[in-house]
Parts: sequence; C-alpha cells; structure tokens
Amino acid sequence: GDAPRRSRRALGMRSTLVIVQLALSVVLLCGGTLFARSLRAAPLADLEFDAVNRVVLSVNLDLQGYSKERGVSFYRNVRSQIGRLPSVDRAAWGFPLPFDTYYRSISLYVDGLTTNPDQRTVNVQMSVVDTGFFDVMGIRHLAGRALGVQDSVGAPLGMVINRTAAARLWPGVDPVGRRA
Repeated sequence: GDAPRRSRRALGMRSTLVIVQLALSVVLLCGGTLFARSLRAAPLADLEFDAVNRVVLSVNLDLQGYSKERGVSFYRNVRSQIGRLPSVDRAAWGFPLPFDTYYRSISLYVDGLTTNPDQRTVNVQMSVVDTGFFDVMGIRHLAGRALGVQDSVGAPLGMVINRTAAARLWPGVDPVGRRA
C-alpha cells in the first residue's frame, strides 16, 4: 500500500528536480550566450573618447583627510610632475572618470523644462575636470567654448554637456549659452 505511493512521490520529486535543473541550464546558457555576444561587441562600441594609450590613476583625497585647498594644490602638483615625465605627452585630471563605478550628480533648474510638476529640477550626472581633460581624453569639442583657466576654482561655473544632455535639457534648441 505505502510503497507505490512513496515511489510515485519520489518519482514526482525527481521529475520536478530535473525540470528545475533543465530550466536553470537554459537560463545559464542564454545568459552565457548574451555575455559572449556583449564581450565580442565591446571593442566596437563608440566610447566617444580615445581609450588608446591612456593611463588612469584614481586618488581619493577625502579619505586622506585633505582640505579642499590642500587637495587642489595636490592635484596641480601631481599633474605638473606627471606632465614632466619623458614618456608623458599630456596630463589632466577628472573625477569621476568615464565608466567609473562612482558617480556624482547635481540637480539643475532649466527654465522652461517641465520634468515633474512637483519637482522643478532635473538630476544629471557630472564630473569635475581640469582644463586639459577633454584634449587628453580625445573628446571632441562640438560647439561653444572649451574650458580654460578662466574656469578655475572661484570663477563662475562653466558647464560642458554631451549631446544626450543637450537634447534632454534643451530639446530642439541650440544649448550654447543656455543657463542651468
């Protein structure tokens, strides 16, 4: 009496485990295939900057207890010293860098942009860079003026945006000279 019931239950449990194993195998196979395709396509992606012959150094001065003034001095000094190395053509700093795992964001108010009636600002990711950053990274300047020494600490803020931000913040309008 009990033996057939137990064997049916065991058979049902085995069948369930086999089905779960097959389902997981299909998921892993699909995930592996998609990963392999992405890996193959990665070198063909347009990064919008030149990644060849670039070296990146990451330093977090907040963790070292640097004041803002001491940090600015440190970055200028390091950039100057690295720029004097015989094998270095140009040097610049920026934070965070493209594809960094850390990001900064800022809320901008853009006159005429309606995002949410309760919220009059739009949140965008940002980087802080020095005057030579775009040139060193091989990022093309499309319109407006380049950052220069007039945009250093204490000066009115300058802003450089990409095409995606321009289309989002000022759709159908030339963004050069606009304020946010």
